[in-house]
Amino acid sequence: MTVSGSPIASVVIPAHDEAVVIERCLVALTESALPGELEIVVVCNGCSDSTADLARAHSYPLRVIETPIASKPHALNLGDSVATSFPRIYLDADVVMDANSIRALAAQLSGGSIHLAAPRLSIDLSHSSWLVRAYFRVWLQLPYARQNLIGSGVYGVSAVGRERFGLFPDTFAEDCFVRLLFPAGEKATVTTSSFRIRAPARVRDLVSTLARQRVGTREVCACYPEITRAERAHQRLALLRLAAASDLWLSTAVYAVIKLRAYGLCLWRSASERRRVWHRDESTRTLLAATRTADDEPRLTARARQ
Repeated sequence: MTVSGSPIASVVIPAHDEAVVIERCLVALTESALPGELEIVVVCNGCSDSTADLARAHSYPLRVIETPIASKPHALNLGDSVATSFPRIYLDADVVMDANSIRALAAQLSGGSIHLAAPRLSIDLSHSSWLVRAYFRVWLQLPYARQNLIGSGVYGVSAVGRERFGLFPDTFAEDCFVRLLFPAGEKATVTTSSFRIRAPARVRDLVSTLARQRVGTREVCACYPEITRAERAHQRLALLRLAAASDLWLSTAVYAVIKLRAYGLCLWRSASERRRVWHRDESTRTLLAATRTADDEPRLTARARQ
């Protein structure tokens, strides 16, 4: 079976050395999708592994673009330049999201007043330390995660929404940049759509990832000081309220210490040449490569190459 007419959405996937996770991402995305239902563009940027070959070997019709420039914003702009359909969905290669969730997200963005939307987040903490779990126990209660989850690995924009800006800026926090362009009435978290990410295994991996995000946020804050100042104040107030809850005081303390460590690392990176280096969490990818079961590997390979 195929879908007649245009795809229901274009999915742009920036991928930098994602050979460990790209098959998992594509299998989840296309397992229940009809040929032609989704336009998928995988942009392999600065890859030195087999990411592009694995993407090309996948059975679902998709387009693979390669560029020697290792830059997520550059990859997003390249993907946008060849994608033809709207809504436009931007999906990180380490995210697991199925076609049903893509359909729900696309439906929300097709007509109406919502022009920026993200699915509901599910975090796999099964391999994380208790300190990392304590951090996310608090984070998931904060306003950003509960009410304003635009980003964190996937978001979509309507045709009208994509006209709100030109090229993606050269920043680590492009999702924050996009989110701040839309007022509350034009963005939403779609509860009937979901995606899953795996949390870092260790505190040091979490701190490094948060520091990278903080560097990008500082860049965006410099452009939108009034909006981001109000949002940070709202987050601090919510954190104080959580600290007052008798069952969350220890987790809140852990959260605060991790955030302070990440802020210190962010300041160090900002003051050095390491500011523009992409510091991603490698623990989740290493763990995935080490824990693939004998059943999972044939299923992924067979689905990718059949």
